[in-house]
Amino acid sequence: MNRLCAPDDILFRIVTTDVTPERARRRASVRLFQKLQHAVPGFVLLSHGSAMLVNGAAEWHEALAIAEVVTSLIVFAMLARELRALRVHFREGTVPHVQTGIDWVDIFLGAMLFTEVWSRYVDTGHIARPTILLGFVMLFFGVFGGKFIAWKQVSG
Repeated sequence: MNRLCAPDDILFRIVTTDVTPERARRRASVRLFQKLQHAVPGFVLLSHGSAMLVNGAAEWHEALAIAEVVTSLIVFAMLARELRALRVHFREGTVPHVQTGIDWVDIFLGAMLFTEVWSRYVDTGHIARPTILLGFVMLFFGVFGGKFIAWKQVSG
């Protein structure tokens, strides 16, 4: 469905509200790439946590090392699952469905970011407030992002 922009728009250009299959695939690819960017610290956490476990971390440092390894591996597994699903859509030529429910990748990315903050605090004594904020944003989008997308599609 096409509609004209507001009359105060100088060009009176046509705005397309329909999403073509190519645009849906591109959006899904961009969304996955954004998640991959947030998962980059997972490699650092995985190596740091495994090094702590190998060197024999004591008491709650061992719990931190296990949390680092587990959250990193969960994020990598969830991203691999999404990548596999997107590859199937590309191979079959189908349109990926828009995520309108809970996005578990974002939730686990938030958990991984909180683990990174905890690890940095233990190592340096510094609380990384921007990373805490990013963790809360990832949790928010993981829980409410799908509802926002569904609302945006309905309201047009």
